[in-house]
Amino acid sequence: MKKISLNGISENRNNLLGMRVFMDAIGLFDQDARFEELCDIFDKERKSNSVKLVLRLWAENAQRQQKAGKKYEDFEFETSDGKTQKLSDYVGKSKYIYFDFWASWCDPCIAEMPRLKEIYEKYKDLGFEIISISLDTDKKSWLKALSRLDTTWVHLNNFETVNRIKGSYLISTVPHGVLLDKEGVIIETNSNMVPVLDKKLEELLR
Repeated sequence: MKKISLNGISENRNNLLGMRVFMDAIGLFDQDARFEELCDIFDKERKSNSVKLVLRLWAENAQRQQKAGKKYEDFEFETSDGKTQKLSDYVGKSKYIYFDFWASWCDPCIAEMPRLKEIYEKYKDLGFEIISISLDTDKKSWLKALSRLDTTWVHLNNFETVNRIKGSYLISTVPHGVLLDKEGVIIETNSNMVPVLDKKLEELLR
């Protein structure tokens, strides 16, 4: 798709079709000399909504990369059965722990749960644990979604500090994953982590 888009842009760099393809496919490009060249042709001031969105996402990703290597921030939560727990009650008990940030209203979050369950079954006996942290603000919706998911790991929520949690973990969208080591140091953090989580755990635990 990237190759087709680049060919279309190159062949139409002097007309409106090239500009439209550039705006529609901007998210495919890396922030490199080719991107700079295309922006100079179609949007030198970086004012279009498409370009501004991609630049914002790149900046957020850079922030997340900076977060790697730092200690996690502890928060107090409510479990699905009404108990009060902190993240520190779980961190350090496994070789690696994965914070799965999600919400009951997030269709991609629900869709990736079966894959996350497969990964959990594959690595749980090797020192891997999952903590799912909901960003729901409605308890009934959260509990209703949990009843359908049928997962065996811990689920947490704090309905009053959702924005603080999102700010602390640089969450702009869900699903969002944070992988930590036994000392609570963040190894990797990003949205859409599940597709690469299996390979990462294979490297760490095998």
